[in-house]
Amino acid sequence: MTYEDKPRPGRGYLLCIYGILAGSLLVVLLELDLNDPLTITGAVLVIVILIPVCWFVLNSTNHTSYRISDNTLELRCGIRYKNIRLGQILEISHARSRKELVNPFFRRQGFCNRFTNLVRLDIKGDTVFLSPSDPEQFIKILRELKDDSASKKTTSPENSR
Repeated sequence: MTYEDKPRPGRGYLLCIYGILAGSLLVVLLELDLNDPLTITGAVLVIVILIPVCWFVLNSTNHTSYRISDNTLELRCGIRYKNIRLGQILEISHARSRKELVNPFFRRQGFCNRFTNLVRLDIKGDTVFLSPSDPEQFIKILRELKDDSASKKTTSPENSR
């Protein structure tokens, strides 16, 4: 069985991203002094840095997908990707709050494009957050496939010797 989800980005997430980018650009433009070559150079440098950052963020926002197949969960978020074997997943649950996602003191990875519907996967040595379109269905399918892969592993001919 193969399951694939390509969640649409959330409005709040997009507003936050666009707000940060617009605010950064506004600060650069407000501080720009056309008579000073140093500030012009600085403004150009900031804009040159902002363009790839904008591309990366918008690419991640619009190209997020989760695919479950062949005992593997494939996560894509823009140019970032991660493959997780279903046997590595220790726990699948709803995230209790958005604060879990942004806490800098713990090893966490986010493959999200919205601030809602967060699903938390505890993996050996790591925690991964996802934002599927339908978290209930995603969790149900992931648990079923994880249980199926675990039962196949214990009943395989190699393990019965």
